[in-house]
Amino acid sequence: MAGRARSHLLVAYTVLLCSTAFGAFLTPEDKTLARKAAEKEGRVCKELDPIDIKADEKKDLRKDLVDASGIYEVLMDAMKKSNDSSELSTHFTDGTQGQIGSLLPKAAPIIAFFIFGPVYFLICCWTCCPCCRCCLCRRKERKFWFVAKLIFVIVLGGLIFGMVLAGFLSLRGFGASNAGFKATSCTSAEFVSAVMNGQGTQGQSNYFDGMVRTLERFDRLKSSLKENDFTCNALSQADREDPSKNPGCFITVLKQQLMNTKDIETAVVVATETVGLLATMMGAEENRLPKDGVCNQPTDPGCLHHNCSLCFELTAPLDTMKSQLSSSVSKALQDARKTVEQKLQGNALTSLEASFDDAGKPLQDLTKLIRSSLGPFVEEDSLEKLSDPINQNGAVASVFLILCGLLIAACGGTSVTAWMCLEKRKSAKLRKLTHRCACCTWNSGCIYILFAFLIGGILMIVTMIMSSLCLFMEDIVLTPTLLGDISRAMDLSDLQGPQLTMLQDILGQCFKPNNPTNPLLLNLLKVENSSGSEITMHEMIVGNTKDQINAQFDKIGSTTSVPQLHTHPSLTQMTNMLRDNEMSKMLLPKWLFDQNYAVYTSGFPALDVKARLLAAGLGDYVFSSADRSDATIPGQSQTIKGLDAFVTALNSKGAAYGAPINYPPAQWKQAVADWAARSTDAACKIDPGCDAATNLMNWRHKLISSQNLYKCTYFGSSSACSSRSCKCTVAINSADQFTQSCTQPSGDTVTMSSFTVDCDLAEFTGHVQSFSTTLIDAFKALDAATAATMSGISVNLKGTVNAFILDEITKVSTGLTCGVFGEKYWKFLDGFCYKGVWGMRAMATSYSATAGLTFVVVILIYLVWRIALDNEVVGATTSVEKYDERIVS
Repeated sequence: MAGRARSHLLVAYTVLLCSTAFGAFLTPEDKTLARKAAEKEGRVCKELDPIDIKADEKKDLRKDLVDASGIYEVLMDAMKKSNDSSELSTHFTDGTQGQIGSLLPKAAPIIAFFIFGPVYFLICCWTCCPCCRCCLCRRKERKFWFVAKLIFVIVLGGLIFGMVLAGFLSLRGFGASNAGFKATSCTSAEFVSAVMNGQGTQGQSNYFDGMVRTLERFDRLKSSLKENDFTCNALSQADREDPSKNPGCFITVLKQQLMNTKDIETAVVVATETVGLLATMMGAEENRLPKDGVCNQPTDPGCLHHNCSLCFELTAPLDTMKSQLSSSVSKALQDARKTVEQKLQGNALTSLEASFDDAGKPLQDLTKLIRSSLGPFVEEDSLEKLSDPINQNGAVASVFLILCGLLIAACGGTSVTAWMCLEKRKSAKLRKLTHRCACCTWNSGCIYILFAFLIGGILMIVTMIMSSLCLFMEDIVLTPTLLGDISRAMDLSDLQGPQLTMLQDILGQCFKPNNPTNPLLLNLLKVENSSGSEITMHEMIVGNTKDQINAQFDKIGSTTSVPQLHTHPSLTQMTNMLRDNEMSKMLLPKWLFDQNYAVYTSGFPALDVKARLLAAGLGDYVFSSADRSDATIPGQSQTIKGLDAFVTALNSKGAAYGAPINYPPAQWKQAVADWAARSTDAACKIDPGCDAATNLMNWRHKLISSQNLYKCTYFGSSSACSSRSCKCTVAINSADQFTQSCTQPSGDTVTMSSFTVDCDLAEFTGHVQSFSTTLIDAFKALDAATAATMSGISVNLKGTVNAFILDEITKVSTGLTCGVFGEKYWKFLDGFCYKGVWGMRAMATSYSATAGLTFVVVILIYLVWRIALDNEVVGATTSVEKYDERIVS
């Protein structure tokens, strides 16, 4: 048996682990990216100095990027005008035609390369070949003044200095570019690590829980909302209630705890319905103002002109008990239990699960976007693949550019110096030094120009594209409305309305530069609720679930001593009134409560009954009751005369009232009936006192004898019950537990049904007096259920809901901030755009400037070469020298 139990336990754990190891939201790829980002951040960033670009400096750098792009404003304008991507190319082409003048300088280096290369290799380089020099036209000896040569040398020196200086300036661009791309490698890892792993700790202003932990929480929440009885029932109680081990056991544990605390639901319903049924019955118009037919005005024959005093007296204590019950710990326990039951079961559970899907989907999409866009920078070292060649070859290229420039400058300087100083020498070898050095200089310069134009042109084109990208990445955050303007051109026409607004809000608040706040992402994600209204994810998940459940638990408080409602003074007062007063004693004339109330009979339309009774010496019976015996009104010392005394008084009035009516005490109602019958005697109707007294007796007779004058309301044993045969009475045992609660199950709760029947005074009185014990029993059972379920609801149920659901929701709602996005995003832009791209642009400019200056230097040196060569050939003194000059030299 023990082995079988262990095997069942192993199976249960295996199923749970398999169901929770790979969640619906978090993927193994996400975890891998988070781990590699953290490793790379520690490896790459530890020795890098932070990049700090001032606001004023950034403005100047942005102008450089705008100038480097050349097409950004044209592209943005075309995208705003276009309704789809097909129109974009048309508008962009039209826009660039008007910007040829500004775009030409960006393409000039690469154009110059393709023009200058063929010209040099097809034409120019052959002029220095000895075999081709005979083709040189206009050969003659040229003489220059020394001052002219000096000016030529000064100009050439300035150009060579500028050429070398431009080469040195490329080192500045290389340094900025290298530092920028290294920083970008760090900031991209920082960005991915912060987004995936989070940053800071709870309570810090920049705290962010991270996508990995957040998506893990969503997976646990989703798992918690799935019922898995088979696996959970095989586990121990402690393991089932531990969310870190088995989040899938929440529903199983919840159902068990709800079942264990269902007594409070029954007890609150019974107490509430019992008070409510008594209040409804005593508030019925038929019971408060009994009538025997139509009674719209006092002269109508159906009016009996009496009030049920007890019905009115019970209003205050009934209202007090309703108020006590609604604010009691018992009701708070029921509300907490019911709220949990309503929010975490049935359709509400399905809706909550869907809300987690709605909230988790954009977060999952965000992690996919980060993995696809920045993942290669972290996982494949893409930036290192770009920055390492720049770091290695960029330095070599810049140094090579400078060295070549220095060599060309040295060779050119030698050529010009020889031209100035050696041209008149008689030695042929010395004279040949000039044009030979010049020939070497301008040919080397041409190769140098091709190299500089090619590298500068490539860098210029790359910089133009990357500058446009940088400007777009900055503007889309600084001006979120731009997204709506260009969405059609990007074939994002479905990104409209609430989705567009939501994305704009995220860009505007989460990516805002230098944002002192740390916005909650759930406040920016919006969905439609069941009624079609747009609400935030925070309202849906936190407001509609967490806050409502917590509010009910908060009502319970931390009270350990719970007041006993069955001993409440108002309940005691009410049950005493019900027990000690028969309804007949409480049926009193209406004029007792309203001094202006007057009743007239047909024989005496000008003199009301009360006045005639007083005039006839029957004043004691103006304030009498419908009970047989004399009585005292609760709370008053005045004695109210009963019907026995009234009959005795009428028997003593003499012949005008008729013969005395005497019956044995047991037949007192017959005496009342006989005196009531005299209200129609002709002899009595002419006497004011007799008419008034017999009419009053007639009303009393109807109040105590009519069969269907009152309304009695009972609990039914079922919802179909509508007669006394199936009525139900609440009862408890000695342990204050219900032996009969009169409840019927209704979904997740219980209900009580009731029915109303016509009844006479005796049944009405007995039913009302039965509430003196029914109420006590109901509230005793309520107090017992409160004590029995207090810990089960306020500790166990609350702890389970908090551990599995509410604590996770709290961590998601407080930890899912987005200030980290902007913080890391702008660091990324500073390194990538304002250092890396700007440095590439500076290198491109330096290479292009060097090539341009070298081109001018080459032209000047070419002139020196041609002059020196012509002078040497034309000035040769012998044919051998001329032949040697043409062929050998």
